[in-house]
Amino acid sequence: MTTTTSLIKALVCALAGAAVAWFAGSDAVANNTKAIYPDNALWYQPNQNVALIAKSERMMSENPNKQPTEQLRAMATASLKGQALYAPALRMLGLTTGEPRATALIDLAQRASRRDLLTQIWLIEKAAEADQLEKALSHFDIGLSISSGSEQGGNALLLPVLSNAMEDPQIRTSFAKLVRQKPVWLGTALGYIISGNKQPEFVADMLIQAGPLPKEAEYRTFETLMLSQLRAANKTQEALRYYLSLPGVNKAVSNDPRFLKTNINQGYAPIHWTVLAANANEGRFVELDDSDMLALEGDSGSGARGQIAEKNIYFPPGLYRVREGKRPQSEVRGSIYPMLYLTCVTSNGPGFTWKSRFSEFDTAPPISIGPDCTSQVLQIFIQSEDGKPGSVFVGSPLIEKIGG
Repeated sequence: MTTTTSLIKALVCALAGAAVAWFAGSDAVANNTKAIYPDNALWYQPNQNVALIAKSERMMSENPNKQPTEQLRAMATASLKGQALYAPALRMLGLTTGEPRATALIDLAQRASRRDLLTQIWLIEKAAEADQLEKALSHFDIGLSISSGSEQGGNALLLPVLSNAMEDPQIRTSFAKLVRQKPVWLGTALGYIISGNKQPEFVADMLIQAGPLPKEAEYRTFETLMLSQLRAANKTQEALRYYLSLPGVNKAVSNDPRFLKTNINQGYAPIHWTVLAANANEGRFVELDDSDMLALEGDSGSGARGQIAEKNIYFPPGLYRVREGKRPQSEVRGSIYPMLYLTCVTSNGPGFTWKSRFSEFDTAPPISIGPDCTSQVLQIFIQSEDGKPGSVFVGSPLIEKIGG
């Protein structure tokens, strides 16, 4: 068995047990009192088909290690007398019957209704055991479509499984095909998988393979969230790769540190410049007369040091010099001063940090970027000389290569 299907099988085996307990103890079995209160329904109608299966599912959850198989099978048979093709009853009969009849009964349950989640979970397991990844994911698709958009149905059970499975490259490739089809559960699934996965680089890789997301505004939010998760995990190269896969983006922004209008977009942070707020300090970009270049205005409400802007940059190895660009002519700096930090990011994490006050760029040593420094993070901080609040305008950092 392949690593991929072993992973799926391990996940869905745990999932199946959780699903039985969930169905048996939840009001989500069906929206009627026969399923929610099966004992009451059976008091009046001993052979009521919905109530019989609801009670049998509770019995399964109450005795996970010692299933009353004969009793469960009898209850499923009685339920089928009330409704011959009742999918949950066919599935229960299959679960309590040996092969090959079990597979035939579960397949019949699937044909009778695609709305029974436990049937889909069983079929996922069966496909995984047979090394049929595409088939397993097709049943994930059906399961996620059950009560799509709510915590009922397949989402609450299947999404954690899929999120954990993103570490496997084969699953990522196959799941990307489902994403490309834009199923009804896509928005719910992306929100969960992007925000909850501890290895966002795998999720980003899957999205790159899937191609452009739908045009609706909510999907732009998911793109922003994906970049934010990569930023939080310090995955700078993966963030750039994901950004460049998005349609219509400014590809030149990756190694352009200027405050150009085309380089500033909160939705594309950290590839674009983004303003931040920290320690009662905050930044905002302001327009300059007759220029495509903007300036950054920083307000310090406390005088304490705080970050006001940030951007990832991707300079190749070499020596670099920094100058400050244009800022409002009337601005005279008082006690509030800005500082620029450039932190190297290597394959092993953050490396050296170069820093200088904007007013000292002329005398600051050049920035030396080595071959292991595959990306950099630019950060702008402001601080007060005397600890008093105030504001300051910051011109764009102009960084040029001066040597190899």
